[in-house]
Amino acid sequence: RPLKKEDCPDDPQAKIRAPRSLSLVSSILDEVESRELQRQLEKRLEENARRNAAQQAKENKAREGRIEVTEEQAKITDQSDLKNQIADLRKEKKKEMEKLRSEKEKEITYMRMEKEKELEKLRMVKENEIADHRKENEKVMEKLRKEKEKEMNDLRME
Repeated sequence: RPLKKEDCPDDPQAKIRAPRSLSLVSSILDEVESRELQRQLEKRLEENARRNAAQQAKENKAREGRIEVTEEQAKITDQSDLKNQIADLRKEKKKEMEKLRSEKEKEITYMRMEKEKELEKLRMVKENEIADHRKENEKVMEKLRKEKEKEMNDLRME
């Protein structure tokens, strides 16, 4: 409570009490200021806590957004990797098929050469057989001619 004039009369006793009253008033004022400062401090702390919570929420949301983006990028990366793997597998398959085709072509070429050799051998055998038959036919014809000549000579002699 504030000091009033009647609280401090001019009598000596009042002068003794006044400093005590002033110190009481000053301690009360200090306490009031302290409480006011405490309230202001609590308000600031609450505001800071609210701001920090809002900031944290923003950061969490941003982080979640980044995580979502990162997950999306990971999905895209995974899809890209899968596409690359598929392309690699197709290339490998194509190379393998080309290799098999090349091997088959070599095999077919080798078989053709073998068949041609066999056909050449058969042709040679047939030609030899034909030549042998001709020789035999010529011998027979020669024999027949000689016989005919002999007969003709015999007939002339007679």
